[in-house]
Amino acid sequence: MRECYTLRTDQIALNKRVIKANGTKGTRGAVKPRNVPIRKQLAEWLKEWIDQLPEGETRLFPSLWNGSSDAKDLKDATNVLSHRFTTLFEHALMSDFREHDLRHEATCRWVLLKNESGNWVYTETMIEKIMGWSSSRMLKRYMSLRGEDLVELLGDL
Repeated sequence: MRECYTLRTDQIALNKRVIKANGTKGTRGAVKPRNVPIRKQLAEWLKEWIDQLPEGETRLFPSLWNGSSDAKDLKDATNVLSHRFTTLFEHALMSDFREHDLRHEATCRWVLLKNESGNWVYTETMIEKIMGWSSSRMLKRYMSLRGEDLVELLGDL
């Protein structure tokens, strides 16, 4: 979550449609920077969002984070954002859902993403790179596909 709320506008490469994520987790705590591809619709939304930020503002989400790298400030920002997610999930009648569950959902969507021709967009190795993982064990842990997703792939077979 910290990786997201501490994003700065110079980390968003709209022309290449990637977010240059700094990374917060890796093997033995090592920071693992990576480029995360973004869909065209998100790039368009981010452009509008960045354009409306005050002149000189470099934080992508200035209302969530004061820009400090102090451990207490980061923890406070995480707690505020976590509380906002909790409130949203409760409002959506999903009180047992947590923001970390979104990482599982994102992984499943990367895995199931197909192009117009019906071919898979990304290989497992590519997804591991996008998510910042160094082993396929993490992909297996986060890929929590539902039976409904798998039935859809069967089609009329």
